[in-house]
Amino acid sequence: MAIVCVVCHQEKRGAPVNDDLVIRSIRRIKKGIAGITTRYAPALMRFLPEHFVPQNNTLVVCKDCMEEHKKRRGDFEKNLVRFGALGFIMWALLVLFGRTLALAFFGFVIFLVMLLFALPYYHPSLNQTMTAEVAKGAGKGKKTKK
Repeated sequence: MAIVCVVCHQEKRGAPVNDDLVIRSIRRIKKGIAGITTRYAPALMRFLPEHFVPQNNTLVVCKDCMEEHKKRRGDFEKNLVRFGALGFIMWALLVLFGRTLALAFFGFVIFLVMLLFALPYYHPSLNQTMTAEVAKGAGKGKKTKK
């Protein structure tokens, strides 16, 4: 298990990212694919691309990539708001002009699908509590006795 930067994909130390629903889901899917492959078709395991094999790396953002991370995270948040607002407007129009429960439910499904359109832009957020601890400890060297 290595410590890998999510931006440059190199083994570096840095500020940890949140292990949120998207990352946990990706890890669960990878573990499921690897489990099925090793159980039912072990010969296929060597043909799987490397990114399908679960590595359970600790994900961080290194200091060199912090600006790129902020840009990508900001783009994801903008797209999430944009697609969410568009989905909400579609849902509201269906509720106002449809006036049936079936159309309201259909509008809610459209809203959820619109939120899924923001998923390709996903970039994980930083773990704020751990980032503050890392920043405090980063400036301090070894303590010497007086």
